[in-house]
Amino acid sequence: MFKRGVIGFLLLFTGFCYCIDNNPVEKEERYIDSITGFSIIPPAPFIKDKYYYPCTFIDDTKTERTKSGRRIVNHNKWKDNISISKTYDDLTVAELAKKIKEALEKKDPEAKIFVSGEKQLKGYSSILLEGSYKQKKDAQVPKTEEVKSAALNFITLIIKYENTMISLDLEYKDRSTEEAKNIFDKVVSSITFEKPTRVVHSFFSFKLNTIEHLLTENKVNEALELVNKELEKNKDDAGVIFCKGVCQVKLKNEEDAVKTFIEAFEKGFCDLGAFNEDPDLEKFEKSNKLEYLIKNKKEIFKKGREFLVKGIRKELVSYNEVNVTESNVILFTDIKDSFALKILKESINTAKKFAKGELGIDSPSYPIIWILSDDRDINKAMIGNIMVSSSSIGGLFISTYGIFFADKDTGYGVFVHECMHSFHHYDQNAANQHHPRWMTEMFSEIYTDLKQGENNEIVPSIYSNRLLTLDAFIKEGKMESLSKLITTPDEKAFKDIDIYLFYSMSKYLGLYLREKGLLLDFYKEYKSNYNTDKTGKLALEKVTKESIEKLDKNWQNWINELISNDPDEE
Repeated sequence: MFKRGVIGFLLLFTGFCYCIDNNPVEKEERYIDSITGFSIIPPAPFIKDKYYYPCTFIDDTKTERTKSGRRIVNHNKWKDNISISKTYDDLTVAELAKKIKEALEKKDPEAKIFVSGEKQLKGYSSILLEGSYKQKKDAQVPKTEEVKSAALNFITLIIKYENTMISLDLEYKDRSTEEAKNIFDKVVSSITFEKPTRVVHSFFSFKLNTIEHLLTENKVNEALELVNKELEKNKDDAGVIFCKGVCQVKLKNEEDAVKTFIEAFEKGFCDLGAFNEDPDLEKFEKSNKLEYLIKNKKEIFKKGREFLVKGIRKELVSYNEVNVTESNVILFTDIKDSFALKILKESINTAKKFAKGELGIDSPSYPIIWILSDDRDINKAMIGNIMVSSSSIGGLFISTYGIFFADKDTGYGVFVHECMHSFHHYDQNAANQHHPRWMTEMFSEIYTDLKQGENNEIVPSIYSNRLLTLDAFIKEGKMESLSKLITTPDEKAFKDIDIYLFYSMSKYLGLYLREKGLLLDFYKEYKSNYNTDKTGKLALEKVTKESIEKLDKNWQNWINELISNDPDEE
């Protein structure tokens, strides 16, 4: 359904990382997770890898070193590892173990997965999984050493800590099962729960995922019961209030629904496109019952932003509030370093330059909000509370609230990516439109990989890991057509098309239009004829003066030419 209007940047590629670590850590002390206080002592020869997330300790036995003893870090070579990950879901440990088992068996029907009975560990519910499965070759990394061909063995301990599911994993190929179990037992025996050093700030109801799932399954009365319980805890949660309005629409209580929706927007709900994500809501909107909201949206949005910002200021009392007035973005951050703050502001203004100069998007009339902590675990947890799991998510724009989060270690391009989502979303609200997923990702993906151009200006790079993904799918005969990309409904976007391929095709369609000087023409044409064709097919055909089939052929020829000239290709 709405899924809180989430648009995320997925780190769906493996970096070709080969570098020298000047500061090796030869001995690991006790590790403490800053949010949960979950703590272990990683045994030798496992040392913390500072490049990976979630927190990972790699077997240092086979690490190559320079003559002076510095570690050479090569992420393309397999190393046994211990990791600590967190998911945010309202499940029991047995339910999560079942989901993991089913997912692995779907990935490999011959997988051997064993689940133990539920036990208490340090006063918390826990369960153990162990076994092996074969991983599919990652199509997006065709040139890296094939480290996933053999069966991957693992031992996983799941612990439920309050509203967080903690997974302690040992993945191994280089040692016997007996040795691996001895190592894992040693780690488990070292587990303690220390006092957390940081607090994850709560902006949204933890139960919102559950409410939306119930509505998707049309369990309206159950959803409404949970909505009312959550509103007793926080009567001002705009997302939950909006879900109450959805329940009222589905229960034919439309007069109350109108009042509820207006209340949601006045308390910070920020996504008119949400009415296009459910058949009942779409029908409700077309009945003109939202006429007051649409007619007065500017004033209502302004009131909602003021309400939301006031709440965030109260919640983030220790954060600095940085107003980037030229782009109308408010950055809440506890980062103190002046150079880092300068880079963050530059990334916002770079995105605004692209949005205005290449897509014709004006500055938002209401402030976009960016929340970024100096603590990577905090950023990942704020993302994870929305996406359930946060390990592979580098940034996240929540169109429901007009707020985005980012993992601070993902860098400039991801910041620009999420800013582009926020500016494009504003433009959709201004036009009372809801653009398809491929287009929202296209406008952000174009500007994720950047380089220094002539006169030192920042420009999109034509070469990226996404091109390697396209290369792999083409070679394997699994490339999809542009027609399928643009006509696939949002809810099936990552099911009917491989998610790696979806992002890569969207990115390179945008870069193709940009190189041909047609990007702005396309967007103008699409918005002008939105009610005639919401997929974008007709707009593409008109500006390129080609049928979608001919465009697809020319586009793929262009892709092949790029691949042949790619400096990363052998």
